[in-house]
Amino acid sequence: MFSLSNPSITLYTETNGFYLLEIRHKTDHTLVFKDTLKSENKKIVIKGFAQNRFAFTLQPIVTTNHWEKILLS
Repeated sequence: MFSLSNPSITLYTETNGFYLLEIRHKTDHTLVFKDTLKSENKKIVIKGFAQNRFAFTLQPIVTTNHWEKILLS
């Protein structure tokens, strides 16, 4: 029996806040995953994706207090 470890990837951001994360397959550029995530300590850590197979794109999202409450719930 073998253990398949999930590699963790750290994506660094310029500021803390909300970011739109898109993960696309490198060979055919199809969208695999898309979500809004919150950056803490100027980084976002994700697991389960290999850097040699997927391309990662982070886009900052400007939020108001109203939208921040919606995104956190």
